[in-house]
Amino acid sequence: MDRLTNNVRKYIIKAGVKLIFWGALLIVFCFGVFLKKTHAQVLNESCIATSLNVSTQVAPNGTFFFNAPLPDGKYRIRIVCQGENGLVFAQSDFLDGVSEGITEIGDIEFIPTPLIPESIVITAERSLLDFPNFVSQLAVTGTVSGGANSPP
Repeated sequence: MDRLTNNVRKYIIKAGVKLIFWGALLIVFCFGVFLKKTHAQVLNESCIATSLNVSTQVAPNGTFFFNAPLPDGKYRIRIVCQGENGLVFAQSDFLDGVSEGITEIGDIEFIPTPLIPESIVITAERSLLDFPNFVSQLAVTGTVSGGANSPP
C-alpha cells in the first residue's frame, strides 16, 4: 500500500510540476505578446502629429505642441509613427479646442491602417444653384481597394 501511495504521490508531483511549467510558459508568452504590442504603440520622436493642416514632431516623452489658431468646431489629432514593421496610425476622439489655452486631448487610440480611396464621387440633389443662399444636400462616396464603397 505504501508503494502505491508513493507512486501516486510521485505522479501527482510530476503532473503538478508540468502544470506549473506550462502555466508559466503561457504567462511568459502572453506577457511577451503584450510587451511587443505596446512597444510598437508608443508615441515618441518617430511620430508626427497632425491637426487642422498643421503638423509637428512628437517629443521623445510623447508630448507635442501646435502653435496655430483654433477655429470653432470639432477636430481630432491624427498621428503617424514609423514602427519596426512600417507605419503605425493613431487618432484622438473629436475635440473642442481651448482658444489661447491648453486643450486636453485624452486617450490616443491606435487604429488599423486607414484605407485610401481609389476614387471619390460627389453627387448633389441639384447641379445648379440658381439663387443666393440656395442649399443642396451633397453625398460623397469613396471606392477603396477591392471595390468596397464607404463614406470617406
